[in-house]
Amino acid sequence: MMGEGLSEKIIGYLLILVGVATILLATLSVYKTFTGQTNSITPFNFDAISMDMGKLVDQAPAGANLKQELISSDLLNHPMNLIAHLLLMGFIVAVGYKIASLGVMLVRPIKVKLREEKQTQ
Repeated sequence: MMGEGLSEKIIGYLLILVGVATILLATLSVYKTFTGQTNSITPFNFDAISMDMGKLVDQAPAGANLKQELISSDLLNHPMNLIAHLLLMGFIVAVGYKIASLGVMLVRPIKVKLREEKQTQ
């Protein structure tokens, strides 16, 4: 019976360690991404938004390339990828918190106080 409580405490401390390490690694990843030391994840790869000015004018020369880029692809993709990275790391931090809180529940002693009710006659 004593060995059972000890193994629960060891597992609890391991879960706390894994949870805190997960939180710290995700935080470090966000810090490095926002300081420019590493690149964020790149789930988005949008093309630039451009407009064909030749379609606005009736007398445009035939074969002329009058496309004008309004918003570059980097201006679209970089903020979207940063937001996606931040959301993913937020999810990983939440998972680390859940793991660590499960470890805390295993480590914390359970105390039960029982009171006897006084019987009145």
